[in-house]
Amino acid sequence: MRKENKMLQPKTVRKRRRRIIYFFLLNILVIFVFSGCTIGYFHHLIHNQFEIIHKRKPIQEVLESKSISFEHKRKLRLILEAKRFGEENFGLEKTENYTTYADINREFVSYVVSASSKYKLKPYQWKFPFLGTMLYKGYFDLEEALKEKEKLKKMDLDTYLRPVATYSTLGWFKDPVLSSMMKYDDSELINFAIHELVHATIYLKEYPEFNEGVATFIGNQGSLEFLKFKYGKDAQDYKMAKEMIHDDLLFSKFLKGVYKNLEEFYSLVISKEEKLKGRERIFRDSKEELRRLKGRFKTETYIKFYGKARLNNAFILALSQYLIDLENYYTVFEIFNHNLKRTVNFFKGEEFKRGDPMKYLKKWIKDNKSTS
Repeated sequence: MRKENKMLQPKTVRKRRRRIIYFFLLNILVIFVFSGCTIGYFHHLIHNQFEIIHKRKPIQEVLESKSISFEHKRKLRLILEAKRFGEENFGLEKTENYTTYADINREFVSYVVSASSKYKLKPYQWKFPFLGTMLYKGYFDLEEALKEKEKLKKMDLDTYLRPVATYSTLGWFKDPVLSSMMKYDDSELINFAIHELVHATIYLKEYPEFNEGVATFIGNQGSLEFLKFKYGKDAQDYKMAKEMIHDDLLFSKFLKGVYKNLEEFYSLVISKEEKLKGRERIFRDSKEELRRLKGRFKTETYIKFYGKARLNNAFILALSQYLIDLENYYTVFEIFNHNLKRTVNFFKGEEFKRGDPMKYLKKWIKDNKSTS
């Protein structure tokens, strides 16, 4: 009898854990509903998040499985190495994120919808408990995301919908490596992984631009340093990562110019019809300008992406959230003599939590550049 109990215990424990997790998620649902959010949306989130949690398996267990390809196993080992490297070498928070794997059996894990006024660069914002201000709304189901997009369009807003291969729950759950991440090459994969791990290390509820900007910088630089450590400077993946950083910074400056042109144009006292007509000229001119810059880019990523995009304010703001003023983070990195750990610790500092982190960052750079 005692032997039978021991054999049954792991299964019983797993069932109990699932009940606890589901009960926890239901409590979160109640909090969201009483905050004024729709029950249908958060039931959708909780149901799908629970499904992902249910599919998680320890990576070490997956590595012993015969059902996973050799290439997937190699990439899982690589993510584990990068996670450990980030924790030990540049201050990523030690968490259980990316110690499990979930096969979600689809190309993208979710879809995010963002929106903006058509007549000025003013993003539509969502307020969520725990998360704070968000400039996008995520859905696990494409049809639901498309419905949200149509709803926003009927409010006379610009909209932008994009798929994502991974996301962070900001430490609320043990985020798994997702099968949707496995299609990327090593340099992109490690960048995505570190970017999401940063969100569990640095996150300010009301400042999404800072959260994404600092994660973009650390994802870029952290993946570059890991690839150098892992493969050396002559490796193709290291060279690709370095080229993408170059292009991110160049595109960031270009995007800042587009943003400024739109901002100045929208400040004119003219009719809405004139603003809609005039902004199309700015969008067309920006594509022409980017084509003229083609020879300065190391890759064609931004040339193709921006060139094919249907431009509107929501698209510009979505890109800006990740890339505008990216050079500021690299300036801090330079001031700290290219020491990534010191730079990350700086961004983790309490000073950023006392007000607008972007204003503090610009002031700090100004003060420290003048004395360096």
